[in-house]
Amino acid sequence: MKLSRALPATVRCILLILLSVSLCGPGKSQNNKSIAIYMGQKIQPYETMAGEIRKELKGYECRVVSLEGIGAVPPPKNGEVIITIGKDAYGKLLPIKGANPLIYTMVLFPDNSKLPHPPDVMGVAMIPSPGRQLQILRECVGINSVTIFVNPEINAQFVSDLDKLAPKDLEYSLKKISSERQFLNSLDENFPASDAILLIPEPTVLTEEGIKKLVRRSYEERKPIIGFAPMYLGLGAALSLSVSETITAKVVAKMVSGEPAQWDRADGLCYSRLCEMRISKSARERFSLRLDSSRFSQLGCEFKEEH
Repeated sequence: MKLSRALPATVRCILLILLSVSLCGPGKSQNNKSIAIYMGQKIQPYETMAGEIRKELKGYECRVVSLEGIGAVPPPKNGEVIITIGKDAYGKLLPIKGANPLIYTMVLFPDNSKLPHPPDVMGVAMIPSPGRQLQILRECVGINSVTIFVNPEINAQFVSDLDKLAPKDLEYSLKKISSERQFLNSLDENFPASDAILLIPEPTVLTEEGIKKLVRRSYEERKPIIGFAPMYLGLGAALSLSVSETITAKVVAKMVSGEPAQWDRADGLCYSRLCEMRISKSARERFSLRLDSSRFSQLGCEFKEEH
């Protein structure tokens, strides 16, 4: 008599359930990580970023938490992978993350002077490292000199990184400013003579009046502006050099799954090697910009021309 017939039906049923659990249970638990995505504000760029991350992590349990208008930050659950969007969310979650892994996004860089940067915390910066930006501009666009308006009190870390990482064969000039009025006056008194103007997240410059006047003067002087996000093309910049939401989400998904990602790590700061340059077709013609398309992929940079 066969064994399957000798066993009672109830026993056979229990054995089948145990066999199913042993085959499927562990695999499911390994892939079913819990993800908590914290947004500093409920604004369109952050919501787009959250949507891209959820799309890449569709096999995981994801919840999105907006910190806008919230007094006490809802703490993460034990074992959750924390993903922060924006500097505010990063600053609020870092002190309370405990043993949970944390991945930051849409941060210029972790500010070492204010927030200790644990070695196990990784993330994707909004822009490529200063050195990589200048290398791409020189080798792909033929720009040999740039001017950067900066308030050293606000962006001291950027200035420090630039001094350490800038290529030796590209000239850069830091124009130090301390107020919007000083910036506006400088555009009339001594407009930069460099090949281009490179924008960074500098609140002294990025005002409505400041951007309008900078764009107008750049066209008058035929000096292109390079933004750090695609939105600046719509405001009059000729180029943008950034790490897009789509690219960021793909790198974050690799980190969550444990796959090795491509990084530049300099002094505890993490920058994605993958970035994209967008160029306005009309601006390309106006400023006579010549692009070496073969170098973009070699430097890990995607290229898109917008009409």
